[in-house]
Amino acid sequence: MGYQLIRSVTVGIIFKLSEIISANIATIPMTVNVFVYGTLMPGQCNYDRYCRPYLKQASLGYILGQIYHLQQLGYPGVCEGTDRVWGYCLTFGADFSLAALDDLEDYDPKRDPDQNEYHRQRTTVLYPHGDFFGDRQSEAWIYRMTLTNIKRHQGIYLPSGQWSPQIENLSFPESGKPD
Repeated sequence: MGYQLIRSVTVGIIFKLSEIISANIATIPMTVNVFVYGTLMPGQCNYDRYCRPYLKQASLGYILGQIYHLQQLGYPGVCEGTDRVWGYCLTFGADFSLAALDDLEDYDPKRDPDQNEYHRQRTTVLYPHGDFFGDRQSEAWIYRMTLTNIKRHQGIYLPSGQWSPQIENLSFPESGKPD
């Protein structure tokens, strides 16, 4: 009788643990998506060091926002908005850590938000023709700037929604600066 009771309780515990584990595995992401629109894009200066070794897939897409060229710094910033901002959704394995990107983007989740250069947030990436898997949208991390930081860096609005380092060679009228 005692053996049967112990066996029954043990089987019950194992069954319950397997339910908990199964439920939690379903919520563990198998990949990490990051939307990039500047120096982390394929072919740009930070791509090989920070992205290429860990990359599974790169899909061209866009997010909604506004992109500015930060001429004094040589890279862009994106803030909230309704324009199409073009870039790539980079897909990394689940073991990829965002820590190196956080350092590059001067983001620390423990720091007062006003002291961060960028803020890491979730966003929806849209694909005009579907991504590699045929999906029309996905969720990804993005590093956004506040409009206050963009103004502080004298950001130049890019109505095309695209950034390139060759933009350095262009001159912009004063009207290109944020209001």
